[in-house]
Amino acid sequence: MAWFIALMASFLGMSTLSGGLLRASPNASNGLTRDPVVIGNLLADHFASLSAIDRYDSDFLHRNNATKRSIATIKIPEDDPPLPINAPFSLAELDLALSRSKGKSAGPDDIGYPMLRHLPPRTKTAFLDILNGHWTGNTIPDSWTHSLVVPIPKQGQETTNTSNYRPISLTCCPCKILERMVNRRLMRHLEDNNLIDHRQHAFRPGHGTGTYFADIGDALQEATKDGMHADIVSLDLSKAYNRAWTPRVIQQLADWGLGGHLLHFIRNFLNGRTFQVMIGNQRSCIKEEETGVPQGSVLAVTLFVIAMNDIFRSFGKGVYVYVYADDIVLLVIGSSIKNIRKKLQAAVLAATRWANRSGFTLSAEKSVLSHICRSRHNPLPTAVTSNGVPIPARKTIKVIGVRLDRSLTFRDHFADIKANCGTRLNILRSLSKPHKNTNRDVLLRAAVATVNSRIFYGIEAFVTATDLLNRSLGPTYNSATRIVAGLLPSTPADAACIEIGVLPFRYKVAETVCCRVVCHEEKTAGDTEVSLLREGRRTLSSLAHRDLPPVSRVHWNGARVWDAPILNVDTSIGKKFKAGTNSAALHAHVAEMLARKYGNHQHRYTDGSKAPTGVGFGVADAECSTFYRLADECSVYSAEAAAIYHAISTPADKPLCILSDSASVLAALRSPTSRHPWIQGIQKQAPRGSAFVWIPGHCGIRGNAEADHLAASGRHGRLYTKKVPGPDLKKYVRQTIRTAWSREWANNRSLFIRKIKGETHKWADTPNWRDQRTLSRLRTGHTLSTHNMGGGGPFRKSCDSCGITNMVEHIVINCPCYQGPRELYGIQGSIRNALSNDPSAEAALLCFLKDSELYSVI
Repeated sequence: MAWFIALMASFLGMSTLSGGLLRASPNASNGLTRDPVVIGNLLADHFASLSAIDRYDSDFLHRNNATKRSIATIKIPEDDPPLPINAPFSLAELDLALSRSKGKSAGPDDIGYPMLRHLPPRTKTAFLDILNGHWTGNTIPDSWTHSLVVPIPKQGQETTNTSNYRPISLTCCPCKILERMVNRRLMRHLEDNNLIDHRQHAFRPGHGTGTYFADIGDALQEATKDGMHADIVSLDLSKAYNRAWTPRVIQQLADWGLGGHLLHFIRNFLNGRTFQVMIGNQRSCIKEEETGVPQGSVLAVTLFVIAMNDIFRSFGKGVYVYVYADDIVLLVIGSSIKNIRKKLQAAVLAATRWANRSGFTLSAEKSVLSHICRSRHNPLPTAVTSNGVPIPARKTIKVIGVRLDRSLTFRDHFADIKANCGTRLNILRSLSKPHKNTNRDVLLRAAVATVNSRIFYGIEAFVTATDLLNRSLGPTYNSATRIVAGLLPSTPADAACIEIGVLPFRYKVAETVCCRVVCHEEKTAGDTEVSLLREGRRTLSSLAHRDLPPVSRVHWNGARVWDAPILNVDTSIGKKFKAGTNSAALHAHVAEMLARKYGNHQHRYTDGSKAPTGVGFGVADAECSTFYRLADECSVYSAEAAAIYHAISTPADKPLCILSDSASVLAALRSPTSRHPWIQGIQKQAPRGSAFVWIPGHCGIRGNAEADHLAASGRHGRLYTKKVPGPDLKKYVRQTIRTAWSREWANNRSLFIRKIKGETHKWADTPNWRDQRTLSRLRTGHTLSTHNMGGGGPFRKSCDSCGITNMVEHIVINCPCYQGPRELYGIQGSIRNALSNDPSAEAALLCFLKDSELYSVI
């Protein structure tokens, strides 16, 4: 994929510094140099200055007694009483950290992730002992606080200026493995104890740009709908990561009751950090990072979120605050323009005071102010200032990539996306040129990554403008689809989508909106549904042709707790007997194992069932058997999980032995990454001494057969819960939209490809890209021999020998000029048979086209 990355970089204007020019002095008008050592030292001096202590103002330095030794002299509270967060790390935590460590770039020690992931068991255990030694000994190697910085030019900026480069840091991979384990524990502690404000949306499970845009978009949509005025300001913190005062972070964690190994590690991790700038193979002199959180590290983002956390206490009532990392948006809504402007000014002054107190610098010049309402009036002349500098007022405001205009029509935003996607379409065109390794599946993934991701980014904010979205960006989506399929620009959009098995744009918008609704969780619904939820339900209900239950039924869980107990999952029966086995030997083996290993346990058999009539589960017990119904959107996997969850939740006098025929659910019980709510419920609440045993399903074992019968009865039984696991609801949404598209396509009679292909899923491709492109054009009815692509004359071409309008069916089946080759290769019957997905039919058709000299004009 290196060629793909290089090609994208060239189109997007990205470049590296190697071999470039740099001004030898920042204030010099000339004196450019190509010496990599000089360039590296200049950039190192610039990057070091960003985190220098003397960049803080004198009031901050005096108030905090700030020196280079400030973080080293912080007193760490003892871990008393001992907290689980300070316990040594387990092998399971190390395995999870290694599995989530991607990439191949090594740090200053030349140790990369691939080597660490492939450590043999004994060496991995030794590696864990080394990490735990540093963790419990409150030490850290010097090499772990050193990083290599690769400068990347900012897009569209002059590359001869040191301030126009972004530092990309490469830190030690062994340290990042330990950071990942520490960060997992720390984030879980912060989330479980609600220590991070819910208005911070960055780097948190269950949050992201989706929830950020949904909250902002909902507040603005509700305001404009009620005829209110809204003043919105986006505040810019200059070099926020470099200016974060790290002693405040450690003090905040101490105030939250944390101490011991955790704070010792964070202090050692932040203290005495150094770096070198790399230009090609040359390294600059070593420079010190005096403050700030180290960019490029795993733990840095969490520490930065903690540093930003107290901003929310700075504002009074009536001020909406939305924060995504260092992007701060303040919103004031009201009926009086003067009053909301006065309240916004007070909020900006409060934010400025917070920034000055916290060590950040709020840049008024880079901040933006805008007014949003539906009424027409002149802009209010009163300026909003920060540190005496007025914040520029604009007609539109850009919030992390989404442009908001005054009337919330999003026309400017859609225009920006369309212009940006022009370059991305050129990337696809270059990749789609016929080549022996060209693959439509790869092209489709590239289209999703480059075009779809840009179109649908921030859709939570403009969810109510989907009609304009369809008109504005539908053609861009359709162009990408035609490029991937190798079709002509005149090909109908729906035909192109059918050919490669993707949803048309209107359905893709609906699917994206509805899936984002599920991701937005029930906590945002409250008493009145927000715009995203309301629009999503309306869209999905219209496609499903029935009223849907409230979205607040979504059952969402975050990541599994790091210290969840390891469950006893016994799959030993599967080593001797396969699923579906029904023999006396199996029955005897199960009876003997239960008597020998689990004779002192209470045995409970569980099963789940899903049918068009509903979803249910059953639990068979010698003392009490139960069955329940689940919501229709639930999967059979969830039914199996719910059965086990109910079984372990029912009290018993003995340790429980749960017998299930769902190997996938039992495997998930061992997984440290499952987010399924009932799986996590089992992991958290399983009674001590419980065992989970796999048995083959439908094998004649009495308890299993009874559980299967109860599960079938449960489909018509009492409802167990109204909530639906998030993954199930997403799957239901996708199935509903696919069904609606299939229904529409079944009733379509206007497009030529409907004669050929009655289903919406993708057909198998031929190995040769040119052959596949030819077949696709024939199936969609638009070829170079039937349609005029700018060569002059009428749009529809005529047959030279017959004088009638040339069509694919005429060429392949009817034209007498090609009767000989047609008979030679057996091209007979209907056009549907000739253009079917049968390999022999495709081979015969391609031979016919080549012999008839039509192949090159399709």
